Amino acid sequence: MRLKRSFFLLMSTILFLSSSLFSQAYNLPESVAYDGINDLYWISNTGTPTAANEGNLNTVKPDDTANIVDTISGIASSIRGIARYESALIAATTNVSGNAEVVIFIELTTKTVYKEITITEGDFINDVAISSDGSKIYVSDNNNIYEIDVNTSTYTVLLANAGANGLLYDGTNNRLIFTDDRQINDSAISAIDLNTKNVTTLITNTNFQWLDGLTVDQHGNFYVTCWSDPNSIYKYDPTFTTVNKLPYFNDNGAGYADIYYDQTNDILVVPEMNNNAVQFVQPNNLVKTEKEEGLPTGIQLNQNFPNPFNPSTTINYEIISEGLVNITVYDLLGSEVVRLVNQVEQPGNRSVRWDGRDQQGNIVNGGVYVYRLTIGNHTETKKMVFLK
Repeated sequence: MRLKRSFFLLMSTILFLSSSLFSQAYNLPESVAYDGINDLYWISNTGTPTAANEGNLNTVKPDDTANIVDTISGIASSIRGIARYESALIAATTNVSGNAEVVIFIELTTKTVYKEITITEGDFINDVAISSDGSKIYVSDNNNIYEIDVNTSTYTVLLANAGANGLLYDGTNNRLIFTDDRQINDSAISAIDLNTKNVTTLITNTNFQWLDGLTVDQHGNFYVTCWSDPNSIYKYDPTFTTVNKLPYFNDNGAGYADIYYDQTNDILVVPEMNNNAVQFVQPNNLVKTEKEEGLPTGIQLNQNFPNPFNPSTTINYEIISEGLVNITVYDLLGSEVVRLVNQVEQPGNRSVRWDGRDQQGNIVNGGVYVYRLTIGNHTETKKMVFLK
């Protein structure tokens, strides 16, 4: 009875903090928008749907992110950036026939497209941002930024050769913030003043390559995703002076895309394009400053992330001195399931992934598992939940 009660308490707590969507529900998820009218998250699929539940758009509820509520198909061959304004969802897409880059307007109540604007010069249009009054829409195509007049359905090139990907409209300062998606070092986050059209570089980071998504929380803090090494998510204060790196988001194969902050529910939503998954997290528990990324001050086993998980999870750990490191997964009966690490390692911050398979390569049953770090006489243990 105690075991069952502990299991349900653990599940309730973890599911509130983070949920993992099943991989078969998505086909290269790219962007997210919260629909407050219907209390839904809309999630775009960049890939062409290959199954009934891999639509152009999928929806999940904030209190049940593990289950797809609805799917919309047949409105595009690929949908990238999406943004919501009142009862409409605006999407940057390649049209159904695959021969034009278009911005489509979707009525959320009827789930039908009521307007389509072709961006003739567009080369794989990517992200979308909307002005406060809904009269202007901004679209990037990994190079130019376009400004669309909604009333006339016409557009102009707002900024050429910008290497632009992620877009964020900042109404307070009447500017458009954008990320640089060129495969070079020193990729920047910049802003264009919508009155003067002057461009200002807000931050340049020598580690940045292939910058992608950009979002802001209710306190004015900015979050940005980085595709290439170190393939991470960073948090900046409102003045872009102080930077924090979110730990656990360090999977070089994940493809962190158009990150989205749901200010209503205080949830950071992270599409992992290459993992066909979307993570929903409370970011206040995921902050680690760059100053903390040197050698660890002690031996520490961190909580795996995501948790619960399917199909895989990452375990971060820190060691202070060279030694034989062992990380082993056990079931609740104490039987060994798989050894993830069993080797001599140098001091530093480490991570290891578990794909839910035992030592023989078989997928384990869903449920609670224990993972244990041992180095010398030091042992730490934590629990995790595998969803199946």
